Amino acid sequence: MRKQFLGILSLAAILGVAACGPKGDFEKAINAGIGEPMCLAFANMDKIKFPIHVEKSPKSMAVYEALQKDGDITVQEIFSQSFVPLLEVDLTDKGKAAGVWGKGGFCYGHKQVVAIVRYQEQDAGANVEYRYQITDAPSWAKAGLDIDGMKEPADGTAILSKYSDGWKFVTGT
Repeated sequence: MRKQFLGILSLAAILGVAACGPKGDFEKAINAGIGEPMCLAFANMDKIKFPIHVEKSPKSMAVYEALQKDGDITVQEIFSQSFVPLLEVDLTDKGKAAGVWGKGGFCYGHKQVVAIVRYQEQDAGANVEYRYQITDAPSWAKAGLDIDGMKEPADGTAILSKYSDGWKFVTGT
């Protein structure tokens, strides 16, 4: 029994040290840089009243199609006075009850590092390759969005800088 306890204690110490090395520091810095909610948002968010008229774009269409498929919004193509095709997007009662529209817009999760694949430190910086997964995704996003990291981990890269208080995210995907 004592040997088992010491074995478990040793394993816990090893895992704890592994999480504290550069990989753990890199993970924290990258999550701080990529962890903001991923949302389809618009200018003047506080003044938006539904229905809204928006231009079509490939990125927004994926979100609108997923929400419409789930029954949370309705989408209808209309033409402006200048004959530019627009979409009229409106929340359904189901979408209002589910809270699909919030302060950030239509949000569909956030990226979170699941593994540091490899890294190269140089001077006061590091190039890091990592894998991420989208977490906290609502059911409509999981079922209807086909974007990297939603269904299985995806690859990303980051450039980090080292400061006196630790590693900071500079840029990345």
